[in-house]
Amino acid sequence: MLVGPMVWVTAALCVVWIGVGAASFLLLRPPSGMVLAGVCLAGTSGTAWLALSMVVRHGPFSVHLPGHGEVPWSDIASIELQPGLLSVPTVSVRQGRALSEVELGGLAWFGRRTSQRLAERLAEAGGLGEVVVRGRTAAPGRRAAD
Repeated sequence: MLVGPMVWVTAALCVVWIGVGAASFLLLRPPSGMVLAGVCLAGTSGTAWLALSMVVRHGPFSVHLPGHGEVPWSDIASIELQPGLLSVPTVSVRQGRALSEVELGGLAWFGRRTSQRLAERLAEAGGLGEVVVRGRTAAPGRRAAD
């Protein structure tokens, strides 16, 4: 199981929802305090569901991907890293003759180091080889003539 930084941030938001709900229940008058506490309970439930859905579960034969369920390691073509302000690991899944890309938002983070380390751990678990960073080539290319 891989739990990335965005999962921890989302879990921290759950704690904030709980705190606001408890404070509103205790500090506000009964009708409005209870209503706001109920709204915070709904926010806590939704945020907790989001945090749990971003956890990447894997085993020796498959990995659980958001929106795809259990995917056998043999159906995964590659794991790549989309660099930028927020680096997001992306898994390319074979679906027939096409490839479908699944972003792993729970493993994303600002900068590249943390996201790449988590993506490499996932690639190592599935024996997929090296994590490719998009936008980088192994050798410098030549520009085509105009």
